[in-house]
Amino acid sequence: MAEESRVQLKVRITSAGHHENLPEAEGSLAFWMPLIERESARYSQGSAPHPPSIASLERRLKLRFVRNVKAELVGYFSAYPSNYSRESIVAGSLPTKYATLLPLIGLELTNISYGSLDLTLEIIGLNHLVDLFDSNFDLFSMFMQVYLPTAFCKSFHNLSLDEEDFQFDVLPTPRLISAFSASSEILPPVVSSGPTEVTGNSDQSARVKTMWLLTNYTLVVPVLLSLGVIYVAARQVAEERSELHALRKDLSSREQAFVETAVERLVEIEKLQSELIEKLAPSTSKISTEKK
Repeated sequence: MAEESRVQLKVRITSAGHHENLPEAEGSLAFWMPLIERESARYSQGSAPHPPSIASLERRLKLRFVRNVKAELVGYFSAYPSNYSRESIVAGSLPTKYATLLPLIGLELTNISYGSLDLTLEIIGLNHLVDLFDSNFDLFSMFMQVYLPTAFCKSFHNLSLDEEDFQFDVLPTPRLISAFSASSEILPPVVSSGPTEVTGNSDQSARVKTMWLLTNYTLVVPVLLSLGVIYVAARQVAEERSELHALRKDLSSREQAFVETAVERLVEIEKLQSELIEKLAPSTSKISTEKK
């Protein structure tokens, strides 16, 4: 493969335990430690094998990551064909263009460094990659943003790893960008509030928008359901609070009525005692006189 057909692509993966400007050794520990601690906890519960070391995690990454990226690339063009029949989809065959270009594209993981986890990918067969994506840099960027996290997590398939635990940033070099469109100035991809607008092939444009919608709106239904549950729970709490308030008010009224009744009874008893004393007073005086 000619040297000019190679180009680098940087991928930065930031974990929840990321700290800026850490030395290399501390950076690797900060990145992998949350995962190692989770696996250690699973191991102590008997639900996982012996927890991995940082060296073994890096070894898995080197062995599996680029293979998984390539598999996602093949799967992508197999699942979303633009120019071949339903029969060929069922047969699992790729159209001639994709079948010809994919074997000519290679990926190598040439460097792993830390601060965050910084991966350097070497793309071999740059011209073929550009042809594969019809010189559409937006489509290529969308593919990398969507499928790199999947490829990364599949590299550790038996570990408790979730894409949501990480932030993935794809950092293309100027040479990679210019290879897709040398005649226009294209900026590196940024996360936007809407789907990336793709020019060129209408099937690919629809495909990018579909991917964006899937990756950004698949959580809408669960979120709405969660909000519904919260709303129902809040209403129930409000109703219970109202019932408790009414119960407390009723109890206070009963207590007040009881106290008033008790006071009335005491007044009546005192009155009876006074009347009894008045009635007994003459008899008491007569008895005292007779004794004298």
